[in-house]
Amino acid sequence: MLGAYFTNYTATLDYDVVSYSSTTLNTLASAGSGSFVVPGSFQQTFVQSKILSNGVDANGTAADGEINWNFGQNWGLTDNVAANEFDFKKVAVHELLHSFGFASYTQSDGAGLTGQLPGTADTWAIFDQFLTDASGNRLISNAGIFNSSQVATLTGGSGSLLFSGANAKAANGGASVNLYAPAIYADGSSTSHLDDDTLAFADLIMTSSTYAGLQTRTLSGVELGILKDIGYTNISAVPEPSMAWLMLGGLFVVLGAARRRNIL
Repeated sequence: MLGAYFTNYTATLDYDVVSYSSTTLNTLASAGSGSFVVPGSFQQTFVQSKILSNGVDANGTAADGEINWNFGQNWGLTDNVAANEFDFKKVAVHELLHSFGFASYTQSDGAGLTGQLPGTADTWAIFDQFLTDASGNRLISNAGIFNSSQVATLTGGSGSLLFSGANAKAANGGASVNLYAPAIYADGSSTSHLDDDTLAFADLIMTSSTYAGLQTRTLSGVELGILKDIGYTNISAVPEPSMAWLMLGGLFVVLGAARRRNIL
């Protein structure tokens, strides 16, 4: 399903999968992909790099990404998802997209991937290039330095933290896209998702949480716009029938955590 959007790319992706079973945690799954550490830069994930280079493997024989999946939850594995089941396919698309680079390296204190505090260059995700406040001011400079005055933006609530890439804005009627920035910073969820409290985004794939029952499995124009902004310029607006470009070795640095609603 996901590969159908990426028929203009060819890559074989290898993922490690860790399964666990918990009926008490409200987390469904988490996933991501590592990247090179280069202070003062915005880096592609290894999965992202492999797709965009049509198969060139930046991290050698190591797995390109990782998925952690909670099989203690009640899953609907087919296209018939009951009201008390979570949509396996929708969550899988969500998690894989985190490994594709739909995720931020930003931490609650404004540090980046390696924990450097604001004022010192750190390593960031490509996604982080497009983070702005409500006035359009970038949170992270081209030199990879987080603006210390913007730390509060990360927990400013709906409309405080935005993704301001040109393609995403065009798909959103010219407006920047609200990202998830709850008052209490949620590791693995804050910054790396669309804002759940923005009505137009509430049922999209890349919000931070999902309800039980059959959910949308189609990427919206806003989500496709974000993917274009982070480098997937040849992504298909409408899924193509062939998915031959993508092969998964195994079933997959954790970036995005998919909240019950339940955490993704």
